[in-house]
Amino acid sequence: MAPRLSLAVGSTNQQIEIVPAPHGAFKMVVGGREHAVRLERVGDGNLYRLLVDGRAIEVVIARERGGLKVVVGPDTHMVTVQRGGVPGAAEGLATAGRELAITAPMAGAIVELLVAEGDRVVQGDPLIVIVAMKMNNEIRSPLSGSVKSVHVEPDDAVEPGALLLVLAVQEERS
Repeated sequence: MAPRLSLAVGSTNQQIEIVPAPHGAFKMVVGGREHAVRLERVGDGNLYRLLVDGRAIEVVIARERGGLKVVVGPDTHMVTVQRGGVPGAAEGLATAGRELAITAPMAGAIVELLVAEGDRVVQGDPLIVIVAMKMNNEIRSPLSGSVKSVHVEPDDAVEPGALLLVLAVQEERS
């Protein structure tokens, strides 16, 4: 029997099934659809190449308290995994009073702060712009809440995992 997992991305919960395949690859069944998947580390950092059905996607994956931070292009997702695929495993992921550290997904320089301490943000709002390899990269809020503290200024150089700001997560209403 293939392992069943419950994958919480932000405040959503998705049931997945993982089936090992030859040569370090695996099949992932999500919503009844099967995908051929392979994850390859690029270098020694947090950069990975995710191959899904032959399509390459570059992602940054960093361990965070309580899960993983996955950055795909301009989007940042907080991901938690619950073995056994227990329905509702992600409940309470974003609760009032919880703080979330937003860290740099790549080395670069801070170009612009788009928020200040005390600002309210909604999931997906742009927070900071980092220039890396001559490209501006927007760091977006993975959850709704308010900016508790900002730890960088324009022109600061940052390394992957550097603390950018801290969000006080807002309670989600149904």
